Amino acid sequence: MAGEATPTMKPHASAPAPPGRAPPRRRARRRPVFPLTREQVRARCAELELDPLCAGEVLALMDLMELRGCCILGLHESAGVARSMIAGILKLTKFPTTPVRLRLLRALKANAVEFEAMAVFSMME
Repeated sequence: MAGEATPTMKPHASAPAPPGRAPPRRRARRRPVFPLTREQVRARCAELELDPLCAGEVLALMDLMELRGCCILGLHESAGVARSMIAGILKLTKFPTTPVRLRLLRALKANAVEFEAMAVFSMME
């Protein structure tokens, strides 16, 4: 038994770096990147013959994401909503149910009343 090799454990990602090596780099936080500009959101909403408030809600979601410094991936992780769903909402190809909308708002630390007020004001810009 004295001659047997013992399996070595790999260091955990959060373990301190060995002497002489730099600690692991943290990934830089990404700024929100939106698939459509504000003008494109309004144009797409008109093209799909949707109520202008729909464009206002997408613009309000974009504003909240920008205020909180939250990208699609960050919102996905904090809200538990699929990235494809969030991207679809921002592109006006998918429309959230009320529970999904509330999960997004909770993750962005906003309530439904604030969100709808932002949507109305975003629509008027």
